[in-house]
Amino acid sequence: MEPDSRAAIKELATEYQVRRVIDGALTEPFDAYVRREFEPLIREAANG
Repeated sequence: MEPDSRAAIKELATEYQVRRVIDGALTEPFDAYVRREFEPLIREAANG
């Protein structure tokens, strides 16, 4: 991930008060990475 995109993600996380951020290398395809890493957290937050 490029430094600018990492900064953008951190800024967005701060804006939405994300408490937990997964810091790992992005893997291709990106949509599969998002589903695997972030969808469970989104579901947890929605049910919480």
